[in-house]
Amino acid sequence: MIKWLRRIILSLLTSLIITMLMVQNSTIINRMALTKLVEFLEQEWHATITIESSSFNFFTSAIMLHHGSVTSTNHQGCSWQFEKANVYISPLTLLRDKKIHLYLTFYTVSGTSGFTDKTPDILTHLYNIFATKPTNIKVSPRSISLHNINIDTTFEKIPLQATINGTFALEKKKLPNKKNRWEGQLTVQSGNVNVHGKQLITNMTGVTTLNKGTHDTQWTMKAKHQLFMPFDQQPYDVRSTLSADQQWVSIHHEPQKLDLSVKRAQEKFVITGNIPLECAQQCINFFTTNTQPDVHTTINGMSNLDLLLDNNGHTIGTITTKKIRYKDYVIEECTCSNILFNQHNLSANLSIRMSPTIEFDGNLGWNLDKKIGTLSIFNKKQLSLAPSTGKVETGWVTKPQQCTVTATITTPWLCTGKYNWTLYNKLIGNTLPLKGIWKMNDQELTINGSLKKDSYVIQAHANPNPHISTILYQQKNTLPVVNMKTKPDSMLLEGSIHYPFVQSLLNQHYKRLVLGSKNFLHLTINQENLKEITGAIGFEQGKLYIPESRNLIEKIASNFTLYPQNKKMVLTDNVIGFCKGSVSCPQATLTFNDSYHLNFLHAPIQIDNLFVNWKKDFYGFIDSNLLLLKFPGSPAHASGNVIVKKSLLKNNIFSEETNTRFFLPSSPLAQNNNTLDLDLRINNEIPIKIVTPSLETTAHLDLHVQYQQQNVAHLPRVNGSITLDNGFIKFLRNKLFIEYGKIQFVTAHANDPLIDLVAKNRINKYMVNLNVTGSLQKPNIVLESSPALSEEQILGLLLAGSENATLQADLPAMIMQNLHNIVLGSKAVLPKTTSFFEKVTRPFKYVQISPNFTDQTGRGGIRGTISIDLNKQIHAQLEKNFNLQDDFAFQVEYFLSDDVNLKAVKDQRGDIGSEVEVRFKF
Repeated sequence: MIKWLRRIILSLLTSLIITMLMVQNSTIINRMALTKLVEFLEQEWHATITIESSSFNFFTSAIMLHHGSVTSTNHQGCSWQFEKANVYISPLTLLRDKKIHLYLTFYTVSGTSGFTDKTPDILTHLYNIFATKPTNIKVSPRSISLHNINIDTTFEKIPLQATINGTFALEKKKLPNKKNRWEGQLTVQSGNVNVHGKQLITNMTGVTTLNKGTHDTQWTMKAKHQLFMPFDQQPYDVRSTLSADQQWVSIHHEPQKLDLSVKRAQEKFVITGNIPLECAQQCINFFTTNTQPDVHTTINGMSNLDLLLDNNGHTIGTITTKKIRYKDYVIEECTCSNILFNQHNLSANLSIRMSPTIEFDGNLGWNLDKKIGTLSIFNKKQLSLAPSTGKVETGWVTKPQQCTVTATITTPWLCTGKYNWTLYNKLIGNTLPLKGIWKMNDQELTINGSLKKDSYVIQAHANPNPHISTILYQQKNTLPVVNMKTKPDSMLLEGSIHYPFVQSLLNQHYKRLVLGSKNFLHLTINQENLKEITGAIGFEQGKLYIPESRNLIEKIASNFTLYPQNKKMVLTDNVIGFCKGSVSCPQATLTFNDSYHLNFLHAPIQIDNLFVNWKKDFYGFIDSNLLLLKFPGSPAHASGNVIVKKSLLKNNIFSEETNTRFFLPSSPLAQNNNTLDLDLRINNEIPIKIVTPSLETTAHLDLHVQYQQQNVAHLPRVNGSITLDNGFIKFLRNKLFIEYGKIQFVTAHANDPLIDLVAKNRINKYMVNLNVTGSLQKPNIVLESSPALSEEQILGLLLAGSENATLQADLPAMIMQNLHNIVLGSKAVLPKTTSFFEKVTRPFKYVQISPNFTDQTGRGGIRGTISIDLNKQIHAQLEKNFNLQDDFAFQVEYFLSDDVNLKAVKDQRGDIGSEVEVRFKF
């Protein structure tokens, strides 16, 4: 019996299998089943479905679909295709609950989708697929899997294409509380996103999870992805969470310090974080150019965002960008505050800080309906066109709110506006009120303006490189005084700057420094390569006057090369020609820091036969080879040799003023001690001639002058000597000839050199010696004679020519003080000293009389001595009391040699005699 039942069951199973195989392989049955399935799904999904072929497997309850497409009937432009699909139906659920549970798997899916109310149509379409509708047989998708997805869409007229090599799986699960829940996961192994046919995102990887209860109204999504941009080799980390409680997205990029967060709170979106300008520019380039974005950017900086968006499209907040660098231009900070943005208008307050001393404030706006923008800015702080030296302003300045610019922007390449700019020079007391209009049209900028009664035009072009094409400046309807233009198809700016233009910038005091009304500067600038701008400048047909100098500049010529990116300048073939002499430099190299202050300098300078003078006291010609050097963080340094040629000094070489005027803090060298160190060797080729009312001599120089700003005393170090060759010191009618003279400079005592001077001469029968020793500030002056005389007698001999002159008790001290001034006094003291001696001898202008100023009242009053020099060998002397007739004496001397002389004498008693004097030297 059992065997019989087994045979019957086996026969039935075999018949059933054979029947199912026959039905499964029947083309007619497959077509009928496919048609019914398609009709059912079209009704459920609100779509049109086409299937190229299909096959059924009743053993696995699966349907295989090949090359199908699904087009939404509710949303035009929403469709998707697949190469094959596997539809699995649970037979137990169908038999038990009369429900069709579908398990869908699609391979190689591609589709297109539009947007309705900023929501992708594909999402609405998927909702229709998974929504359970009340029918006799409930069809409920339980899971769906998509492999290798390719989606094309257009958002706000921007075509997007996403290619995902991965899997999207969505499954409905039953929870322990008997509630159903959708759980999905998108696993991306490699993803790409194209915009406008250009690749924006590459090699995207990561996982996105989706959760939604069947009774919930909102999905919960968490995503963590890593992706690359075509212009960056480092990955971006993207994380997001979307749920009923929290909605936020963050983007992080460590190398560029990108950290952006978007959060939704109380129906408003808060955008905060930092965005590098490199990223912003790369994205802008991506969306505005027709080529792949360049990995290199010309703008750098960091923007900080603090924005609040509501559901009505209104935006308020602040955007602050710091350390903006565009090529060689730097902006410290730019802030857009009080940003108000809606569907029609955008407005904001603008603040721009170029540097700590350059700040602008303003407003900007944009009308989205009319597509017109406005901009207005003005300087918040005083602007300076030239660096200041300490607290002294040396250049042109613009006071706060004296520079305003307005602009109206209609298209990206059509801007017009006005400007008002007032320049003021505190040093020369001149004001330049500039005002006018400007226009930028199709990469051409034109600036028209006026300055008082003058007018000017400046034109610039952006192609093929940014360059200035025209600079014209016209004074009172005359010919242009500045006329520079480029030729067609050329970027060589060439022209001239005439003296009337330069004159208009100067006050009356400085106008006299330029001689000749027809002189002008000839200037050429080659702008073909903005990374290496070349040109030349020359001064022609005129002369320049240097204050305190009698040597005019007749010629200036130089070729220059500018490297703006490196802040470098190279000057070649530099020549300054004077009426007498020249200064030249074959090549000078200069570099500047970010504030455009001198950072490095190398300039070899040659001076040829240059005439120099100083306050009418010194005239001469010099030759020199100097080297100017400056390194970053240190002052400029001048070193070399100075050769003094034919020269004349009209001040006392021994005076303190002469020896220290070039070295003390008030001297010309010290006035520049903030910028220049010195290391100079000074010699002379021809002895310096020194001529003053009391001194005539020649001198040799051998000096080494060093000056360093690090010197706390702010005094130079001077080593060397000044040697006197010959000459004399003059005391009214008498002279002392210099036998030896030397001024020795010692380190650390530049203003107090050592002095050694010996001067002597024979006056009458006496050899008078003057010795000066010690230092300039503490000299020791000694007067001696042979035969020996007292100091009072020597003074009388020097002033009156007679050793018999007697002086009031305090008069020798006064004369010695003035003797000090004769030897060591300056040009300002010498006339007073000479005047003093002339007053002493004024009563005896025509006869050399040595008055005796002692009291002679007991013997009749004034007594005097008359000295007569007939020649170098015969000397006569007469003494007389002018109130007594018989009181008279005389003597006559005849000098046989320096050591022997004969003397005839008559005394006051009337006795006549003779004497022989012999002087022995031991």
